[in-house]
Amino acid sequence: MMVLRLLKIPKSTYFDWVHYTESQRQREDTILKALLREIWQNNYKAYGAPRLRLALADLNLHHGTNRVRRLMREAGIYSVMTRRFNKPTTTVDYRQRPNLIRHLPEANAWSMDITYLKLSNGQWVYLASVLELQTRKILAHQISATMDTKLVVTTLQRSLSTDKKPNYLHTDMGSQFTSFGFENLLKRHKIDHSYSKLGHPYDNAKIESFHSLLKREMIYQFRFPSIAHLILDVSKYIHWFNNERISLANPKILENLSLTTEEIDKRINSALSEVGIESLQHRELSYLSGGELQKVALAETLAMGAEIILLDEPFAAVDPEHRHELQVLLKKLVDQGHGILVSDHDTSGYENLITDLYRIENRHIACIDSTAWSPFLNKMSMIVLLLMMNLMSLCLAWHM
Repeated sequence: MMVLRLLKIPKSTYFDWVHYTESQRQREDTILKALLREIWQNNYKAYGAPRLRLALADLNLHHGTNRVRRLMREAGIYSVMTRRFNKPTTTVDYRQRPNLIRHLPEANAWSMDITYLKLSNGQWVYLASVLELQTRKILAHQISATMDTKLVVTTLQRSLSTDKKPNYLHTDMGSQFTSFGFENLLKRHKIDHSYSKLGHPYDNAKIESFHSLLKREMIYQFRFPSIAHLILDVSKYIHWFNNERISLANPKILENLSLTTEEIDKRINSALSEVGIESLQHRELSYLSGGELQKVALAETLAMGAEIILLDEPFAAVDPEHRHELQVLLKKLVDQGHGILVSDHDTSGYENLITDLYRIENRHIACIDSTAWSPFLNKMSMIVLLLMMNLMSLCLAWHM
């Protein structure tokens, strides 16, 4: 006890330490952190909290995203997102050709593109990939030290040798895809060639997205001393991408809520109707406006059965017309029984909708009396707006 007095440690603290035992919750956390780390490492360290939560649900371990996120933070687990490298430029030799599938979202179509990869010695090599647009599966790929017609022709031939030919093939206007040899191959197989608009890579968004994921989730994590090493690792990644990678844009999210197929379809249709976007059901996301994308995101949230919806600056990239439509829609959802909390710096349009206003400043939250709302909800000058952006955030809360 003399040591405790010298160190000025209370006896109660010492005996608490001597008799300490982990709680059931702490033991669970220890096991879950080890499991999360194993899942994370076995999936290219690509999964963040939403996908790790779904991976646990596949193991019949159902935990909230917030708990998963906390355990990730404690275990030093994070989704890998790294830099891009500067790539060489490409050439286009022809005038614009037509985009045949722009308004055919359910067309039997493949997409094809070339991307640049770098070896450890700085040498550029080229990956050509063919993607089936409806299933988003990679049908064939090939890596070459040269970016020429042979690369795209042989890659497409691989796809045609293993899969039923599509009605359309969509590519950009790169010289390899407009070459005589490539166009001739399409003609022989009676495949119509659809082209992205010059300077609009989002016309080929799905395969562009795949190549971006490949780089962020795998390529940038490793060094490749030879093209042989790269070929092997890319093949492994594509097998994982096609067969194992958890997709958040998938009914599987609703399946993990233990819903039947009929219940999933009912929820999706109900959410689309509630938000008023039934007409967008088969539209490509890359063709939607900012306001339409926000409505799609809101419908996804409703389909998952959310009673309380948290929105952080939801209208930052939305034009005034869609902003007003969305605000009216949020009020409608409140009237239907949802609770909605919005954090926003721009408070325009909220004045006749909200029931409570809070200010967060210096890690404290304070409710603002309704008689003092005017300075926060009137049209703000640049000086006040900058002051608010630098020093505080507003929470606009609707309560059921």
